[in-house]
Amino acid sequence: MLQHAVEQFVAKTRTAADEVYRSLETVQPMGRVGKAEEIAHSVPFCCPMRATTGSLFAVDGEYTCQGEIVKQFFL
Repeated sequence: MLQHAVEQFVAKTRTAADEVYRSLETVQPMGRVGKAEEIAHSVPFCCPMRATTGSLFAVDGEYTCQGEIVKQFFL
């Protein structure tokens, strides 16, 4: 999925793919893009909870919990 998104971005912007990947890695607090297996681990956590209907769970390597984003919503 990520590869396809990067390919689409490269096609539209003519930016080198390795530059796009580096850019994505720099904005992630963990310093890299998450792997599909890591995202998949969130599913068993969410599925057994019947009270989660209509809820959103951000599985984004703590991206939404950093800097300006946190200030906008919590400060």
